[in-house]
Amino acid sequence: MIPAAMLLEAVIRPACRSLAAAVGEPRLDTTPAHALLLRIAAVESRLEWRRQRRDGPGSGWWQVEPLTAADMLSWMAMRRHWRAWARILCPSGAADRYFAADVGAHDWASIELQQRLIVDPFFACQMARVKLWRAPDPLPIQGDVRGQARYWKRHYNTELGAGTIEDFLGARRRLLQDLEERLGWVDPE
Repeated sequence: MIPAAMLLEAVIRPACRSLAAAVGEPRLDTTPAHALLLRIAAVESRLEWRRQRRDGPGSGWWQVEPLTAADMLSWMAMRRHWRAWARILCPSGAADRYFAADVGAHDWASIELQQRLIVDPFFACQMARVKLWRAPDPLPIQGDVRGQARYWKRHYNTELGAGTIEDFLGARRRLLQDLEERLGWVDPE
């Protein structure tokens, strides 16, 4: 298990900062985004599993599915300010394979992306952040834990996902509450 403070400082903040700088969008690097990404990692993987426990496709601490990552990369490739960053995220020409409209049909692309999501937490975090960025609603503030739980369920786990708002709140309470209180994200309970 990765300590929550280490995930926040070594992965989430630098991943958001570099993504925001690369595409010229400072709203990608905010405290509400950091809080939600940390909470998503807690509920999706318990800060422990980088492979889905039940042989599902979710990978990395954020349990991003390879086809979701392919969709995020394709979306980035179609936007002028994001295109260069998408190519940096997919070095050695691999980006072009992911940007194909029918990437879901290529097993090799899914396998390659799944491995990347497992071994590269920086990449996985950025894919999770882009997924949140594309959601139509603004992120709830970091102190609105229940609002972030609802946001996660609606835009990340979705109606089709097995997770519940109670799962989100429970994972946050078990794994993150002390850190969040020290950071001033929430009031002590």
